[in-house]
Amino acid sequence: MGASHTGDTPAGAKRDNQPYGKFNKVTVVNVASVAFSGSTDGVGAFMVSGSNIAGTIHPKFGNDTISADALTVGTVYEIGIKHADITAGSLYALYYGK
Repeated sequence: MGASHTGDTPAGAKRDNQPYGKFNKVTVVNVASVAFSGSTDGVGAFMVSGSNIAGTIHPKFGNDTISADALTVGTVYEIGIKHADITAGSLYALYYGK
């Protein structure tokens, strides 16, 4: 028979530090330009919503931009971002649990 598991963390195993899910904070950008730095730094993922999403998203590292209208609404993109300029629709900046 296989080993049983009661839900306790085995000795020496690292306990999951994200008890409430993968993300623990969200910043909503509704038709605005937002820089993610200082107290808003640490965005680990984002998603867009709206019937006509538009604008540009700047990844945390590098000088590339992502066109918001090329993204699929409701999909979580696990890309850190440093700046979002949303001209239509909304962007949800998601922060990982700590």
